[in-house]
Amino acid sequence: MNLLAFSSGCAYRHTLEMLMTKEGVFPKRILEFGTIEAIIGCVKAGMGVAVMMKSIVSNHEHSLTLTPLPQPYRKVPTFFITRKDAFVSAALREFSSLLAEQLCTTKP
Repeated sequence: MNLLAFSSGCAYRHTLEMLMTKEGVFPKRILEFGTIEAIIGCVKAGMGVAVMMKSIVSNHEHSLTLTPLPQPYRKVPTFFITRKDAFVSAALREFSSLLAEQLCTTKP
C-alpha cells in the first residue's frame, strides 16, 4: 500500500504515519503531492490511501470509502495565528478573546 500525502510537516501526514507505525503497518512508498485534488485523484485511481478532512472529500463520497480514524487520531490541533510584531486592532483583540473564551467553554 502507498501513502499519498503532502510533504513532510503536514499534520495529516504526521497523524497517519503515527497511527500506521503504532499498528505496525508500513507503506510500500510515500508519494508526495502538492494539491488536495491530486491526492484525491490518485486515491480514486487506486494508487494508495490518504487522510483528509471529511468536509474536503464529502463531494466525492460516491467514489471513495471514508473510514473515521480512531481516537486520539481524529483531531488535528488547529491554531489561529498572527504575526507577533503586527498591530493588533481592537476588533482582532476581541476576536482572539472570543476564540479563547470558546475554547475554555468547550473543553471537557
